[in-house]
Amino acid sequence: MRMPTGNPRLMKEINKSMILELIKAREHISRADIAKELHISPPTVSKIIDQLLAEKWIMEIGTGVSSGGRKPLLLKFNARRAFTVGAWVGDTVLMAAVADLNGQILLKREVKRPPEKEKAKSDDHSKKEFQLDKELILLIYRTLRDANIPAGKLCSIGVAVCGITRMEGGIVVRSRHLPGWENYPIQEVLEKEFSVPVVIDGDSFMAVLGEAWRGAGMGVRHLVRITIGAGIGCGILLDERVYRGADGAAGEIGDMIVADTLPAQALAERGGYLERAVGLSALVDAAGSMWAEKGRSSLLSTWCDNDPERLTAEMIFKAAVAEDELALSLVENLCEALARVIVNIVSFINPEEVIIGGELGEARRLILQKVNNRVKELLCTPPPILLSSLDRDAELYGAISLALARVMPSVEVSYASSVLDRASD
Repeated sequence: MRMPTGNPRLMKEINKSMILELIKAREHISRADIAKELHISPPTVSKIIDQLLAEKWIMEIGTGVSSGGRKPLLLKFNARRAFTVGAWVGDTVLMAAVADLNGQILLKREVKRPPEKEKAKSDDHSKKEFQLDKELILLIYRTLRDANIPAGKLCSIGVAVCGITRMEGGIVVRSRHLPGWENYPIQEVLEKEFSVPVVIDGDSFMAVLGEAWRGAGMGVRHLVRITIGAGIGCGILLDERVYRGADGAAGEIGDMIVADTLPAQALAERGGYLERAVGLSALVDAAGSMWAEKGRSSLLSTWCDNDPERLTAEMIFKAAVAEDELALSLVENLCEALARVIVNIVSFINPEEVIIGGELGEARRLILQKVNNRVKELLCTPPPILLSSLDRDAELYGAISLALARVMPSVEVSYASSVLDRASD
C-alpha cells in the first residue's frame, strides 16, 4: 500500500493509528519492536507512544527480555480506558450491553416488550411507544450500574432499531413495530441525556455488521444476514461495506412477494407480504387458525391449555422438533418461504455466505436443514447457509462496533468505519 505524503499532520495521524492498531493486536510489545515492524523511525515512535500514554490509550506493564542492554518497557492497549454501550430496540425486546474498548461485552441486560397482540389491544399503545425512549434510558443506566461503570467512563452509545433509520441525525424514519416513532430523533434524545456521541442504525444493518466483526461472517466480503423475529429483515454487506440503499431501506425483505396469494391486510397496508408468511407473529396466528379450522389434536393444545391466545412461536418450534404434525406443517411453510427468499437474494446479490439468525428456538437446526435442502434443489451453486453464531448478540455487537468507531482514533472494524464514512458523505 502506498502511503500518502506531503501532509505532516496527516502522516502523524496515520502513524498514530497504525501504532495503536499494532499495540491492540498484541498482548504486549516494545517501542523497538513497533519501530521495526512498522518501519517508522524510533524517535517518531517514541513521540507518538508518549502521546498515547498521556491520553491513556495505552499503558506500560513492565519490562521484557533484553537482547543486549537495557530491558525494554512493554506496552499494552488500555481497553478499560473507557466503555461503550450497545443497545437494541427490537420488536419484542429491549437490550443493552456494556463493552470495553476491545468490544468485549462485560454485561448485558434485557427487558421484554409486549407481543404484537397485546400492543394491538391497548388503546394508547402509540403513546406507550413514545415512552420507550425512557425505558431505554433507564435500561442503559441500570446496565452501567450493574457493571460498576461510572457515568463518566461512558464514551459512546450505539443503538440498533427495528425500523428504517436515517443515520445522519439519528432519526427513526418509520417502523411497523414502533408506532409513534415516525421521524423520531432518538439520537438527539440520548445525546442530551448521556452527553456522549450516539450512533443509530437499523437492526438488520447492525446484525450483519456484528456477524462480520465477531460472528459467523468474519472475513467474508459479501455477506447476507437474515433475521427472523416478529417480522423479518435482512442486512447486506457488499465488498465489506454495509449496503443501506437510497433511503436506508435496503434489506426490508418483509415486503417481498414469494407467493401467488397475497394477504388482504398486507395489500391494504401496501407491504409486509413476506412478513405475514415468515414473521413469528404471523406464524402464531396461522397456528391458531389451523388448529381451530381443522380441529387437529396437537401438543400445542396441551401446552397452552386449549387456549390459542396463549400460543407462542417458541411452543411451535419446540413441538416441531418433537415431530408434532401441526407444528411441522407450519415450520415447513416457513422454510419454503424462507428458501424462496434466499434464492431470490442469492440470484441478485451473489453473496459468499448467508447467515440465518433470530428467535428460532429449538427448531433452529431443523429450519437450517430444511432451508438448505430446499435451496440446493432450487439453485445449482448455492452459497453456504449458516446459523448465526451470535444469535441475539449480533445486533449488540454491530451497535458496539459503530459506537467504538465514533470515538477511537483507530478502529479495527473497517466495516464500521466505512458505514460512518458513508453516513457523513
